[in-house]
Amino acid sequence: MTSGNINLRDPVMYRIRKTPHQRTGDRWSILPDVRLAHGQSDSIEGVTHSICTLEYEDHRPLYDWYLDALGIFHPQADRVSRASTCRTA
Repeated sequence: MTSGNINLRDPVMYRIRKTPHQRTGDRWSILPDVRLAHGQSDSIEGVTHSICTLEYEDHRPLYDWYLDALGIFHPQADRVSRASTCRTA
């Protein structure tokens, strides 16, 4: 709770939704939060480089913490500026 990064103070790991899921229907009402699932799926799928835009930079320490705590493969992080493709013609 004393971290300077608010995302590390009390992170959400799961969310409860009492609505049907598009694939699993009503079987599950507890789903992993994207911040928990993102790093795990990257690791399981063998992603070697995780590319994130700068607005997610504050979330990266939580991504790293989950992977370190689970002791699983840790993709290299690359940060890029967000590209705007509006009015390019």
